Order: sequence, then C-alpha cells, then structure tokens
Amino acid sequence: MADWGSLIKEAREAQGLNQEELAELVKVSRGTMGHIETNKVRIDSDVFTLLITALRGLRPVELLEAMGFPVTVPQSDRVPAAIVRAIAPLRPADLLVLERVALGLQREPASPRGRVER
Repeated sequence: MADWGSLIKEAREAQGLNQEELAELVKVSRGTMGHIETNKVRIDSDVFTLLITALRGLRPVELLEAMGFPVTVPQSDRVPAAIVRAIAPLRPADLLVLERVALGLQREPASPRGRVER
C-alpha cells in the first residue's frame, strides 16, 4: 500500500500541477503541501475534501486506506457514508460536500466567489 503523501504527489503530478498550484487550491502554504506529500503532517477533513476535489485522479477510498481508515468496499470509487462520517468532526455542510465529491457528483472545486473554476 502506498503512503498517503505519495498518493497525493502522484495525483498532483499526473494532473500537471506543481506544489504551489495545488497548495493554492487546497488553501495551504507550499511548505505545508510539501509536508503533506512527505507525511510530516496529517490532513484534516477540510484539506481532505479540497484535495479529493482538486485532484480528480485521487480516489477517496484509496486515500482513506493509506491514511489508516479501514475501508470495507475494496476497489470502490465511492466512500460509504459511514466512513465519511468516521473522519469527523465535519460540519454538516462539509459532510455534504465530501459525500457529493466521493459520489462523483461534484468534480471541480468551487472558487472563493462561489463559481466553479474551469
């Protein structure tokens, strides 16, 4: 099993982003992104949600498994609601976004103005 930092780095590179560009999408500093990719810091639910939204090649289930959360639906691209809730505490609005992203209903991160960036 790959470590979660490597999964994030591979997905970032596959999408053609550098650390600074992904850091901006995820709302962290470039240095923090470097620490995330080298497993020096754990990601919280907000960063998790932004990562799986920004990195469309990153499967939520795969990232959860690499972070040590047991996933009972192998090879699934969908995160069961119970597992999404297990990474709580999430605000209800964040939980809804995470569930929508995990189910593939929301593909792109919303811009700070509420518009979808393309």
